[in-house]
Amino acid sequence: MRNASKFALALVFVAGAMFTGCKKYEEGPMISFKSKKARIQRVWEESKYIDSNGNESTPSPKHTYELKEDQTVSVDGGASSTAFTWDFDDKKEGIVFTTTVGSVSSTDKVTILRLTSKELWIKDSNNDQTQLVAK
Repeated sequence: MRNASKFALALVFVAGAMFTGCKKYEEGPMISFKSKKARIQRVWEESKYIDSNGNESTPSPKHTYELKEDQTVSVDGGASSTAFTWDFDDKKEGIVFTTTVGSVSSTDKVTILRLTSKELWIKDSNNDQTQLVAK
């Protein structure tokens, strides 16, 4: 009986270690059955902004961003003379946005803090966070 109890305890410990190791982003989720790409491709609306000092605000007006399957980005549903594209970084821990105006391109990388089907939390290089919700 003692061996069975030890085995059960060891099994719980190993399972717990496995699940905590699966967490890709700082704010979860623990596990998801949808791929990262499937979760991120949708229309997102800004819901909260938290600056690097922890001050929270609600964006006004709230912008929307559609991250499309072809890796283009539509901002507020409108067409623009500026081309926006997105891609995951090598480890899928962040998103690289590329903005092209004419022949000049620039990139910005944000770190993903949370990615679910309904929430996307990102942090920029200044440690400012933007929380978006699926629209």
